[in-house]
Amino acid sequence: MREKLTALIGDPKVDVKLVADVASDSGENDKSISSPPLNKEVFSALRAVVDEIFPGTPIIPEMETGASDSKLTMAAGIPSYGLCGMGIDDHDNRGHGKDERIRVEAFYTEVQFDYLYLKRLTGTK
Repeated sequence: MREKLTALIGDPKVDVKLVADVASDSGENDKSISSPPLNKEVFSALRAVVDEIFPGTPIIPEMETGASDSKLTMAAGIPSYGLCGMGIDDHDNRGHGKDERIRVEAFYTEVQFDYLYLKRLTGTK
């Protein structure tokens, strides 16, 4: 990738390099971090809430793109996961666009999802 970018830029004065400081705020130049193992407690709580709010929906681990605060917690040795309980319209995904939006119902479902998940994860009644 570095060679391709260097060739595309075509200026010997420009140095294309990876900045390997994992705790930086630069985002696009951060060092890659391996994903944590799937924690049984984290995912059993998630499964219970998904079954309650979205019956029959599979949980599919994936790698998210973009910046994340978990780059700092993972670098400190704390396993970190991202999740979303918000429904996004397949044919109207406006994430991070000039007219970013979600349905009102999806927003409130996400709030309920997060609330129930945190209660289940922490053992709170």
